[in-house]
Amino acid sequence: MSRPMRIGVVGCGWVFDLYMATAGRHPGIAFTALADIDQARPNGWAWPTGCTSTPMRRR
Repeated sequence: MSRPMRIGVVGCGWVFDLYMATAGRHPGIAFTALADIDQARPNGWAWPTGCTSTPMRRR
């Protein structure tokens, strides 16, 4: 079996919630890094998904 495609996501708002609701149907995808200006959003998903949560800052 081939390795899953690794994906990093910038922006973990409501659309990301939809991605995560269907992620189990796509075994060829692995979320690996998450980032959002509101640090609570990626932090909430990082542990259950095994992702790295990366802080962002506003310019």
